[in-house]
Amino acid sequence: MSRLTIVLLLALFGTAPAAAQSPAELRSQSIGAAAHWALPHPGGAVKPGVQVSWRRWRPARFGIGADLRWWRRNVTEEIDSPAQQGPEGVRIPSMQGRSDERISSYSAGVALLGRTTAGRVSLVAGAGPGFFVEDRSHETRINASHDTGSTTLRSFGVHGLTEVEVRATRRLSAFAGLRLELRDVRSMESNSGYPTAGVRFAF
Repeated sequence: MSRLTIVLLLALFGTAPAAAQSPAELRSQSIGAAAHWALPHPGGAVKPGVQVSWRRWRPARFGIGADLRWWRRNVTEEIDSPAQQGPEGVRIPSMQGRSDERISSYSAGVALLGRTTAGRVSLVAGAGPGFFVEDRSHETRINASHDTGSTTLRSFGVHGLTEVEVRATRRLSAFAGLRLELRDVRSMESNSGYPTAGVRFAF
């Protein structure tokens, strides 16, 4: 995430400086597109998820936003275990095969937002309800056995965000921040936090 954020910020500061705008001069609506590194995350080189958002400010310091996010990963594990001698002389046969798992995560939410602006830099924070869906499917082949299955979890929760946004022009800006989620209000263990970074177009 840090490398992408640095590139976005360098690109912004490399453009012609935008004229400083007071909160009253800021445009009232925007749409955004971003990458996010959401959990569950196995670490390593994993492709980020995608986030799209819409915001409306009225007045300039307070507003409402809506977000759609999705994320997917595939994990493949090769299984190659030689035959072993178990306890009490029981022979454990060899196992060869593979296990494939796919996780797809989707979420949608709305939030009440607050914004403070200094020149072309804005700090945005907000929170609101969200709806979360997680699909898991697996296929395992070991020797002559074959097992498949899938589960879908749906839940209502709460999400919050904190972002720093830097304007390049009166319409285009880049942002980076942190998103927090309680994916199921019935379980405090369903909470997670992850970084996000992207661009936003105001109109």
